[in-house]
Amino acid sequence: MSAIRSLGKSLKVVVVFNSPTHAFALESACKKANIQGRLLPVPVELTGGCGIGWTSKIEDKAKLETFIQEKNLKIKQLVELEF
Repeated sequence: MSAIRSLGKSLKVVVVFNSPTHAFALESACKKANIQGRLLPVPVELTGGCGIGWTSKIEDKAKLETFIQEKNLKIKQLVELEF
């Protein structure tokens, strides 16, 4: 019998957008600024928006919020989600 490996969930920051263009703008800006994260399909728990989100480590939440404001990037919402 093989052992079942548990996939650990962790708390992350998820940014939801109204438009794919806004999602790609954040991705590009974050890459240029060396802010870690990635695009992902928006989890089922978050409805609406364009279906694309950005996720980062929870430890980077304040940094990401400040960055979004400073760069005047357009987002629908920023939430904490465990997955």
